[in-house]
Amino acid sequence: VLDGAMGTYMEQLGEVLDPQLWSAGHLYSNPAVLERVHSDYLRAGADIVTSSSYQVSYDGFARSLDASVAATNQYLQDSVRLANHATRREAPPHFHPQRSPKTVSDLLTMERRKLVAASIGTYGAHLANGSEYSGSYGCTAEYLQQWHLPKLQYLAQLQPDLLALETIPCLDEAKALLRCCAQVDEAATVPVTWLSIACNSPTTLNSGESVEDFCRLVEDTYALPTEKVLIGVNCTHPQYVSSILNIFADHCHTTRRFVAYPNRGDPWDTDAHAYVDDPVLSMQLDDDFVHHARHWVGECPQLCIVGGCCRTHPALISRL
Repeated sequence: VLDGAMGTYMEQLGEVLDPQLWSAGHLYSNPAVLERVHSDYLRAGADIVTSSSYQVSYDGFARSLDASVAATNQYLQDSVRLANHATRREAPPHFHPQRSPKTVSDLLTMERRKLVAASIGTYGAHLANGSEYSGSYGCTAEYLQQWHLPKLQYLAQLQPDLLALETIPCLDEAKALLRCCAQVDEAATVPVTWLSIACNSPTTLNSGESVEDFCRLVEDTYALPTEKVLIGVNCTHPQYVSSILNIFADHCHTTRRFVAYPNRGDPWDTDAHAYVDDPVLSMQLDDDFVHHARHWVGECPQLCIVGGCCRTHPALISRL
């Protein structure tokens, strides 16, 4: 079981988030809150927590915090350290830490323990202009590769249990990240990694490109080893997930494993620029999410990690 939302859960706790840096801004302003979020999910039963590094970028932190490359690396290190500290603090008595999984088989067969996935967000997230919801960046896959590579290299050096390449809205960004993984793996061992797309329909990424083409990219163009790379879907309406998992299953190798952690499905108030906040609706959305999750797990044997994205929360993860 993966954790749930970080930023929207922090807002539920009364935190005000930086509009440019989102939850990553608390690495600078109030890191204790980030560790509390990790602990809340671990206490709710999550086996994997994702670091607060999604929105950390060298460009974004230089712009908002006047941070140097070295300072930004320290924030990346802090994000993994906070998550690791929470996993140790919430470990059961007499717990003996195990090594990180070296393969997907390790991940599936090892005794249940608490793992940390270092998060790598999209290029569009650092622009803070909504482009991660369309993938319309106006730059090439080669440029995206150069932009992502330093962060991926640094996080891999920190040796987290897993790497989470998340909310990918377009094939060019998927290509860029896959090339980065191959480039880093030439110099050092990349942790078990998942590559997760964001979709705006049951069959298409946010860019409008097909999920089938994403599968072909993974299986044919790059022939990613099934023992090192999982694929998934996140930041997507839960109603779309069954269809997307079916496409994965139909077009990927039979030993490829999947990850699913969609949004809760909250409606967005375009006038207020906020999610609709209704307690009765909130309870119904929780019930609907659990209902959907039962179907994903029951219908897709290749699915091995389930969690939540925007507007999910610890009580919902506990139900998973």
